[in-house]
Amino acid sequence: MTEFIHKNIDLLFFIASVWLVLWVAISIVYCLRKLKAVPKSDQRDLLFREWRASGASYRSLFTRLSGARKCLVVTVSKTALHVSPIFPLNQLFFSRINDLEHHIPLERITNITFKRGFLRRRTLIVDFFGEDCGKMEIELTLKSPEDFLSALEKSERKPFFLPKGDSMGL
Repeated sequence: MTEFIHKNIDLLFFIASVWLVLWVAISIVYCLRKLKAVPKSDQRDLLFREWRASGASYRSLFTRLSGARKCLVVTVSKTALHVSPIFPLNQLFFSRINDLEHHIPLERITNITFKRGFLRRRTLIVDFFGEDCGKMEIELTLKSPEDFLSALEKSERKPFFLPKGDSMGL
């Protein structure tokens, strides 16, 4: 076996390189096609944006354990909440595998609760109905959860049930 590897090292390297390039190209094409399906919002419609947020999906044990740490962008517009990884992670399949890319119309959000995280992290649990009408949950750890909740209150969705006062746990 080692003799085969030594004789064909150039061929094996070429095959591995082509496989990697194809995998990245297919991933980028998939993400670009998906990006066209997400409606663009005007910058004037943005109420909140936080770069380098953390989060995890509660879809399965794997997605809970494999969440993102300081590599998500959380955006609230007048009509939607958008969570996605930063570039270049948004160009790969990782966000789909970990269920970390969501475009959630605000009318699909059912509840937002605070959870006391490790070392007093500011963690929010967002409950919503997914595209397949199934109940979903994502965890978002934000630097300024108060601004996030304020942006949701300013949105076009009324009424909105948000935690108030001491229930924030901050």
